[in-house]
Amino acid sequence: MGPYGMRIDDVVFSRLNVSSGAIEEAWRYDALARVLKDTSVLAAEWRMSGGKPPPDQPVCGFSGDRCHSGGHPSTSIIIAGVLAGLSVFLAVTAWLGLKKREVTDGNGSLWWALQTDEIHVQEESSTLSSRESASPLS
Repeated sequence: MGPYGMRIDDVVFSRLNVSSGAIEEAWRYDALARVLKDTSVLAAEWRMSGGKPPPDQPVCGFSGDRCHSGGHPSTSIIIAGVLAGLSVFLAVTAWLGLKKREVTDGNGSLWWALQTDEIHVQEESSTLSSRESASPLS
């Protein structure tokens, strides 16, 4: 029984024994004495925390109240960043739309673009007249 008349049970931690393939008891937590006891050779292996059992509480607490939030961006900073990115995107899109409108005549046609059937090549004769060839070069 606990101090308030409530039943307090011991907690058993089990692990897989790789050699036998069975799940075996490795630790037993005595709830009244608040002691973790090794009950097997399997209890000697703590691979994740450098050979030692993990702490009773996480470094920042269970709800993060023991650490300041200086390392993590707050929600307002994230929202401000998203809004700034969206504003830049909209500004670039508007600028490109205005540039396209300047290039076209408003009807969507490119007034300055020439079509291939509108291009006429005028050939010049390759022989010079005798008058032009006789003139001295100055």
